[in-house]
Amino acid sequence: MNATADLLEIQALQAAQRGVFSLADLRAALDEPHRAAFFRRVRQLLAAGVLERCTNGIFVTKGFDLAVLSQRIAPDSAVSFETVLARALVIGPSPSTRISAIRKGRSHTYEARGFGVAHHHLSPTLRFGEETRDGVCYTVPEKALLDVLTFHLRGRRALFDVRTDVSLDRLDVDLLREYLGRYKNPRFIAFAKNVLGLDGARSDAVRSGQVSSNR
Repeated sequence: MNATADLLEIQALQAAQRGVFSLADLRAALDEPHRAAFFRRVRQLLAAGVLERCTNGIFVTKGFDLAVLSQRIAPDSAVSFETVLARALVIGPSPSTRISAIRKGRSHTYEARGFGVAHHHLSPTLRFGEETRDGVCYTVPEKALLDVLTFHLRGRRALFDVRTDVSLDRLDVDLLREYLGRYKNPRFIAFAKNVLGLDGARSDAVRSGQVSSNR
C-alpha cells in the first residue's frame, strides 16, 4: 500500500482515536503482516508529519486529545491538578498545552507537538476521589486541590496562588474534610487546613454561603 493510502487510513481513524495511536492500533489500521514492512510504513508516516512519536509505542496526530494521551501512556493515571480545577471553575484558566496527572508508576514528563503531559507518582493509598469520563480517569475537584497541595509541599510550583486564587465555594467542604481524614502525614494535614481555612468559623461560613471563599 502506498503512503497516500496510509495517510488517508490514519486520517479516517483520527477522530475515533482522538488523535492517539498505539503500535497495536497502527498494526490494525495498516493491516500489514510483515514486521519490516509495517515499521517502514510507520517511518514514512512519521517522516511525512502525519504521526509524531510521543513515547515508546505511542504516537499522536495533529489535534490529539491531551487527556487521552495521558491515559494511553499510563492506564493507571488520573488527570488532576489545575486541569480539573480550571474545568470546575475553582481557579482561573489553566494552560491548554499542558496537562498533569497522578499515577502509581514513576514520575515522568512527555512532549509531543509542543504539548506536554506530566505524570506525578502518588502512593496507591492516596488514590481516591476519581471518576471516568469519556474513557479518561479524572480526580474530582476536591481531590485535585489536595493533589496540588500535596505536591506543593514536595516542591511542585502550582500555576496559581494556593492561598488566594481558590474559589472554595465551588467545592464540597465536607468532602474536603472527609478526604483529608485519609491522609496520615500530620504536616500535610495542618498545611492543608491552614491554606484552605478548614479550621474555625470561616469554613462553617463558606459552607453556609455566608462569606466568599476567595481571600
